[in-house]
Amino acid sequence: MQSPQRFSVGRSETNWADQIGRRENRRTFFILASLATVAAGLIWWWDPTERHVPICSFYRLTGWYCPGCGGLRGAHALLHGRLAEAWGYNPLLVLLAPWAGYGLVLWTMITFWPDRRLPGRWLYGPWALVLVALMGVLFGILRNLPWEPFCQWAPGP
Repeated sequence: MQSPQRFSVGRSETNWADQIGRRENRRTFFILASLATVAAGLIWWWDPTERHVPICSFYRLTGWYCPGCGGLRGAHALLHGRLAEAWGYNPLLVLLAPWAGYGLVLWTMITFWPDRRLPGRWLYGPWALVLVALMGVLFGILRNLPWEPFCQWAPGP
């Protein structure tokens, strides 16, 4: 059995399977980055406070705010640099925005420079995703409690 054909790329040797995998990763990256850019542009341009936004299905069924309620209005305010307004709509969004932003930077760096040692990769392991999900559930419960300061976590009008 022969080993995969190896060829030289710059200073390092890489086999063809690695090159195809990297090409597919970059293609996926460009597609998802393009979609995220279009979505961010639409959220920046389209003001959900002035136009009709459908009511959250969870809120409609239960009368409770879900962890994402106010997220669209909060993302619009955050993209316009209005942090206090974004906090009023959804504090969890404001708290997780730096984490998500650094994750996008790491994803970009890993896609184009996979062999590079990058700080903070441990922040995006499986346990971190479980922790973020638990934060979302806890936030969803606490924001529906009628006591201070939790009642202030409900999305603004």
